[in-house]
Amino acid sequence: MQHPIHAASAIVPTKTHEMSLDLIAEGLADPVFGEIDMHRVQLCPQHRGYLGEDEIERFMARYPETEFRLHASPKLAGVPKRHVYGSNIPENKDWIDRLIALTKLMGSIGYSIHAGLREESTIDQMIGNVKALEDKMSARVAVEGLYPARSDMWLMSNWQEYEAVAHSGVGFALDLSHLNIVARRHGRKDDIVRDLLALPNCVEIHVSHNDGRADAHRKLNPEQEPWWLPMIAGAHSDADFFYEGILVMPSR
Repeated sequence: MQHPIHAASAIVPTKTHEMSLDLIAEGLADPVFGEIDMHRVQLCPQHRGYLGEDEIERFMARYPETEFRLHASPKLAGVPKRHVYGSNIPENKDWIDRLIALTKLMGSIGYSIHAGLREESTIDQMIGNVKALEDKMSARVAVEGLYPARSDMWLMSNWQEYEAVAHSGVGFALDLSHLNIVARRHGRKDDIVRDLLALPNCVEIHVSHNDGRADAHRKLNPEQEPWWLPMIAGAHSDADFFYEGILVMPSR
């Protein structure tokens, strides 16, 4: 494929970020996408320990060819653990300030955040929160869509909301495994998926596998390739792909 598939640290979950990076650097591969690229790496929440200046500077020194960026709401040194979403950005100013400082330290070109909870904001308020955050950062900010769940708890979890966010002009991250859950609940909309992938404000694309029931973060199965796989050839050329399938299972 024409796009490299970059690593999300969550492909090696539950360990420290540093242990995850070292295992990724040794070489990990998906059965369909092949070797996972480390020139860009998302630092994700699924790890032990906190991220601060000391940790970031150590990662940058150890992997000078890698552009690091934060994803969602990892635990950040100096502020309490938070579940920060696009829906509650204004209520988490201290965490956001640390996010901005660490993003600048890393020289990141991007950051992505989950849309969040319907009880916390409307779609329009969430979009406004994300746009305001981007104005404060020296990086693109993308809101990641979610999927149907109990009590309709998540924003951006149906086709209409995906289209509304995408056509608002805000940057967005398209998690194709999330769309598999949307498709199972609301039916496949291949034309919508192709249109979303091709938009210039589709700045990140996340890939992993699931059965449409839950966000399982599995590796792909070459004998049962996902329905969305052929569509990624039409993705916008500026979009960054990140691989999120678990390739090193947590120790029991």
